[in-house]
Amino acid sequence: MAAYLPRKVIRNAVLLVNVVFLLLLCYLLFWLGSDVLQREQHGGGAKITRKPVMPPELAPELAPIAEESLVVNLGKLHCFHLWGLPEACWAFQRVFRRTAFDMVAQRTWVPKNLIVSRAASRFGRSEYLYYDWITVGQLAEMSQEGLPPGSRGIVDISARKLENSVSVGRLYVATEPWDLAQVGRGRYVSAVTALFGEDCVEPRINWRRDDTPYRNNGGMPVYVDVARAQVNSVQEKPRLRVDPDGKFKVVQLADLHLVPGKGECRDEFPPTENCEADVKTMKFVNDVLDIERPDMVVYTGDQITGDLCDNDAETPLLKAFAPAIQRRIPFAVIWGNHDDAGSLNRLQLSQYVEALPFSLFKIGPRDTMDRSFGMGNYVHQVLGENGHPEITFYFVDTHSYAPNPRGRRVYDWVKEEQWQYFEDCHAKLEHTELSLAFLHIPLPEYLDVKSKKDPQKYNQFLGTFREGVTAPRHNSGGAERLARLGVSAVTAGHDHCNDYCLQTDFRDIDPKIWMCYGGAAGEGGYGGYGGTERRIRIFEIDTREKRIETWKRLNSSPNDKFDAHLIYP
Repeated sequence: MAAYLPRKVIRNAVLLVNVVFLLLLCYLLFWLGSDVLQREQHGGGAKITRKPVMPPELAPELAPIAEESLVVNLGKLHCFHLWGLPEACWAFQRVFRRTAFDMVAQRTWVPKNLIVSRAASRFGRSEYLYYDWITVGQLAEMSQEGLPPGSRGIVDISARKLENSVSVGRLYVATEPWDLAQVGRGRYVSAVTALFGEDCVEPRINWRRDDTPYRNNGGMPVYVDVARAQVNSVQEKPRLRVDPDGKFKVVQLADLHLVPGKGECRDEFPPTENCEADVKTMKFVNDVLDIERPDMVVYTGDQITGDLCDNDAETPLLKAFAPAIQRRIPFAVIWGNHDDAGSLNRLQLSQYVEALPFSLFKIGPRDTMDRSFGMGNYVHQVLGENGHPEITFYFVDTHSYAPNPRGRRVYDWVKEEQWQYFEDCHAKLEHTELSLAFLHIPLPEYLDVKSKKDPQKYNQFLGTFREGVTAPRHNSGGAERLARLGVSAVTAGHDHCNDYCLQTDFRDIDPKIWMCYGGAAGEGGYGGYGGTERRIRIFEIDTREKRIETWKRLNSSPNDKFDAHLIYP
């Protein structure tokens, strides 16, 4: 006997469908009527690609910062999101209703939800900052023609009340009439961002983080961070040179795994009470840098835990690089498989880090966003006492995951195009006897514990081998290519609980090449395997004696170095 639904049930179901349809239609109409913004990820410091206009007879001292931005208006976006639909946003709070620059100004949206991460709920509201900006060159040009009476520039932004300020929600924005003579002296705001967590830091020279939190999202305070246009903030890239003794020291920081806020410790060993991952990690890093006083710091990937940074990758990045910037130590960076899982993709991460003070990172001419070449393949040389190169460093992007039709995650490999690029660089550079290469994901040769020539024997080995080597299954011949480049040792991160150095014998000729691990430094990444204490590896290169030595330091006893040994000759 056929079963029929009661008419009342059918009528209610139809009514529900109609209500849902009307709600979605209203949301769509609301979204279409809301402000449409150019939503580019922006870590602070707006840039344009066109050549700015700078009248030569006007303010020539501003020429070095002609492309720098100047904030001419600031406001807040209030948004509503519903499941996976695009956010509907409107801007009704801003400093100036109109400005003299509205026709030429560009708008930057700071893509950080000041209330809570969007991923935290299926629907709700969001709040963002945005600002309108022109370039210093444009201001100089318009000043020559005469600015309208009453034109004012923004000189400060804070969550506390300021003199001569107007409020934009919970923010106070101080303004003053434009004075071109003060533009290059750090008087006017040039960019705005937000940093999260009470342990956030701002190490950049022309930036200042507000001392008063704008919000406190359940223990995650939000601070407004502003930059100022300043002539002396324009810095040249650092040049690497040996010290007066002919030595050059490198500290490798592997797998810091930082996040916005203090973070949670994973597999802490030895365990302590009330462990705060990022606080403990950065104290360890600062202690080692003060003890070692290196000439260069190399970050070998997974600086941040990207999947916990979907709202803000900038804050943990600044935490990671602050110790080097504050000590004026040149630093190089390669990316790991976790870094680009947050709010910034690999290109955006690279552009951000390349612009930081004392950064050695370079976006190469062949770098790509896809797996064919990667992002952040570059070479640096260290000048010796005679002014000629004595040391060569290779920085290799090992990508992240490779497509797998079976659905299992497998790690990608370094491509032939990358190795060819490094060989091309090697052919153009002055050759050096001393050389190191830095990776994130280890090469397959890290598994060569047993001798290739005599399986009954073991290769020279020093350190801890606690977890399986997660190298790519495909061997693209990287170890052989690096050996051809004259690399004495390769050092990687990625496998947190391995910290060994292994001298492989896959080649019949000397010198043999060493495969080293940095050992993870970050308390926010996994540990375990019977208890693994966080550690940091150091290399010291002596150009007079032509030797390379390495050792490590533990979090609990940073003053004591261990496993010191020669890796060249």
